[in-house]
Amino acid sequence: MADAYGMLVFTKSKDCKFHGAKLVKVLNQYRWNNDDEPWFYCSENKYFYLHKNSSVQYPTVFPEIEINDEEFEVASLEDLCKEISPFLKSGWIEIACSSNEKQRYVTFESLRISADGKASRKQFTSGLFTGSEDRREDVDLSIYNSSLKRKQIKYQDYA
Repeated sequence: MADAYGMLVFTKSKDCKFHGAKLVKVLNQYRWNNDDEPWFYCSENKYFYLHKNSSVQYPTVFPEIEINDEEFEVASLEDLCKEISPFLKSGWIEIACSSNEKQRYVTFESLRISADGKASRKQFTSGLFTGSEDRREDVDLSIYNSSLKRKQIKYQDYA
């Protein structure tokens, strides 16, 4: 079996305020790579990172969620937005990755979720065995998100 190696990175907008301790728990409900590397939150620097902090196998922003002991399914963008955006007070967060599988293909992926309940996810793949692929999706849950935030979050908990 061939292996795709790469890295997942976290970034945020300059105006982003989020609840780091709760957000890391949400992120770790999903499988973002085949190595099952969890996310960690550094409250001092206000950023997220993978424990391994090096390359992982098959990194993705199309994470899987366990539906039973042996089955996983890809999380929808809508579900990710519903789970993550309530823990953002302002701005947006982004998880991005790139990977390559030997000389077969390279991939870049990006997931951006905003405090206002909007999200986008992109994947660009190119290679000898894949051709060129471009996959994009967007959701807008701004009406749903505003009522959910008022119920769940105390804003003084944000970093």
